[in-house]
Amino acid sequence: MNVHVNNAGFVEVRTKRRSLKDAETVREALKRAGYEDVGLRSISSSFEVYVSQGEVKKHPELMTKVCEVLRRMLGEAVSEGKERRTKAMKNLGCQ
Repeated sequence: MNVHVNNAGFVEVRTKRRSLKDAETVREALKRAGYEDVGLRSISSSFEVYVSQGEVKKHPELMTKVCEVLRRMLGEAVSEGKERRTKAMKNLGCQ
């Protein structure tokens, strides 16, 4: 799964699958693992499963991992990306 930060600094954890069946399998596995706000959307010829920022905040273990990824991304980002990632870290309450 990948961490995505939009222009407003909100975070989603996403993964893409080519088939709807595979995407639904991932979505159901996440729901069984206790993640309630798991979405599924069609994007051109593939499907994307995502966990919203609100759901990330409800799960401390996931939030810790996302914050680690954001810190690493922040070190690699150019100025525009740094602003978005800094905002995302603030929104999540990363230490």
